[in-house]
Amino acid sequence: MSYKRKLGVANMGTNGDDKKLTVIRNDFSEGINNRQDADSIRDNQAETLVNVDIGVPGQSRKRPGITSIDDTGYDRGIDLFGFEPDGGTSKLMAIEISGTATALLTSTGLTFAPISGTANMVDDDYVMSMQGFKSGGDGHVMLYGSDTTNWHEVKQNGTVTDLGNTQASGTDDPPRSSVATMFNGRMWVLKDNMLSYSDAYPGDFSGAFDTQSTGNVYKMPVGEERALVGIREKGLLVFGKDEVRYLIPSNTPAATDENGLLVTQGCVANKSATMVGDDVYYLAKDGVRGVFKTQFDTLQLKTSLPVSYALKTEYESINWAHAQKASGVYFDNKYFLALPVDSSTYNNEVWVYYPATNGWMVITGWNVADWTTIVINGENRLYASDSQSGDVYRAWYGSDDNGADFTYTEKGRKEEIGKSLQEKVGGEVIVRAKATGEETIKVYVSLDESAYEKLGELVTVDRSVAFDAWTLPMLFQPAGIYTKKFHLDSYGEWYQAQIKLEHEGTAGDDLIILQRGIVTLLNEYTNEEDE
Repeated sequence: MSYKRKLGVANMGTNGDDKKLTVIRNDFSEGINNRQDADSIRDNQAETLVNVDIGVPGQSRKRPGITSIDDTGYDRGIDLFGFEPDGGTSKLMAIEISGTATALLTSTGLTFAPISGTANMVDDDYVMSMQGFKSGGDGHVMLYGSDTTNWHEVKQNGTVTDLGNTQASGTDDPPRSSVATMFNGRMWVLKDNMLSYSDAYPGDFSGAFDTQSTGNVYKMPVGEERALVGIREKGLLVFGKDEVRYLIPSNTPAATDENGLLVTQGCVANKSATMVGDDVYYLAKDGVRGVFKTQFDTLQLKTSLPVSYALKTEYESINWAHAQKASGVYFDNKYFLALPVDSSTYNNEVWVYYPATNGWMVITGWNVADWTTIVINGENRLYASDSQSGDVYRAWYGSDDNGADFTYTEKGRKEEIGKSLQEKVGGEVIVRAKATGEETIKVYVSLDESAYEKLGELVTVDRSVAFDAWTLPMLFQPAGIYTKKFHLDSYGEWYQAQIKLEHEGTAGDDLIILQRGIVTLLNEYTNEEDE
C-alpha cells in the first residue's frame, strides 16, 4: 500500500472536490496574551500588539500620538499636576527636579513660566502634589512637598508659601513625605508606618497637625511608604512596599476607627497607584494588580493573579532596579502605566489596559516620567512629561509622535483552522484595511513556527487627490477601504500559520485594520494499491 498526496491548487474555485478552510479575525479586544502559546490563546487575543489601539471591538487602529506643548528648559523628567480650583482658572503645574533645585512652573495658555521666580531645594526624585481646600477665603490651593522638602502651598494667584517643618505638640507642620492626599477635608501624610492627619478645612495647613499626639496619628505597618488613595465609600487605602491596608476615618478621627489589612502584595512605585473604575490599580512585584480584585479573588478562589498576568514577555523585561519610577494614570477609560524595561534607567515603555474588555497593548517610543489629566475648554486632556528632557506633551492626541513616525505591529494567534492534526496546502492570506492616506502595510506569515516570511505589501492611496470623474474605466469601491490577497502556494504543506502585520505610521494619517484571515485547503491523502 502507498499514499499519494492530493495537492490543492492555487485557483481553489476550479476544484469542486477541494474543501476550503477559512478563518477571519477582526477583533483583538482582549489584547495581548503571551503567557500561553499562541495556538492556545483565545480568538480575540494576540501574541503581540505594539502601538495598536484596541478600544473599539472589531477593529485594530494605529494608536494616537503625542504632541509637544512646551519645553520647560530642564534636562530631565518633571512632575505634573492639574490644578483645577472651583471658580478659578485651571493650571497645568510642573515641578522640575535637578537633584539640587526645583522650579515650580505653571501653564494656563500651555506655555510654562516660573511662579514668582520661586526656587526650592529638593534632593530626591519624588515630589507629591495635590489640591486642597482652606477656610478663610483662599479656597482651593495646591500643595507640594517631598521626603526632604517642606510642604509648600500655591494659591490661585501664584503666591507660594513654605509651610515649615516644626514638629512640636499642638503646632506641628505637615511632616515631610512624598506620600500624601486630601480626604474628608483633611490632609493625610504617610511616613515611617505612621499616618498623620491635619485639622479639617484649616485656615492654614502650617501648624494644622499634631504628630506628637497619639490621637492624631494612626499606626500603619505597611513598610516603606508608597501611596495614599481616598475612596469616598471605602475610606483611605494605605500603600506600602510590603502590603496595602485600609482606614475608614470618622468625621472626627478616633483610635476606634475601622482599619485593617487588605492585601499582602505591596506597591513598588508611588505613582503607579491609580483609581481605575471601582478599583485601584498599582504595580506590585508580580505585575499590575487591582486592590479589590486581589482581595476578592483571594477570599473566593484562595489565590489571585495579577491583572497583567497575560503579559509574560513584557513583565520579564521590567528593569526592577528602577521600577519605583513607574507612573500610572486613568484616562479615556484606560489605565496607562509608564515603566522602565530592559536596561533602561528611566520609563521607556507604556502598558495600556482596557478594563471594559480586560485587554492590554503596549506603546513604544514614549518616555513618560509623569502624567496628569486636566479639563481645558471643557475637554478632559492627558498630559505627560518626558523622562529625559523638560518637554511636556499632550498625550493620546494626534497621529504621530511629535512629528515622528512609529511602527504598528501585531502578531495574531497560530491558526490551525479547526484541523490541528491535518496538513494544509496552498491558499491565501487576506488583509482588509481602511486608511486616510498613503500607507504601506507589510504582511508576513510564519508556518509551523518557522521564521516569518514577507508575503508582500498592502498599499493605500491618498484619497484627497482629485480624479477626473469622466476618466474610464471607473472603479467603484468603498472610500478608503482596501483588500489584498497574498498567496501561500509556494510554501508547501503546513499545520498552523501565524500572521504578522507591520506598518510604519505616516504623519497625519489614520489606519484601521478591519480584517485579517486565511483561506486554504486540506492536504488530503488517497489510499491506493502499490503498482
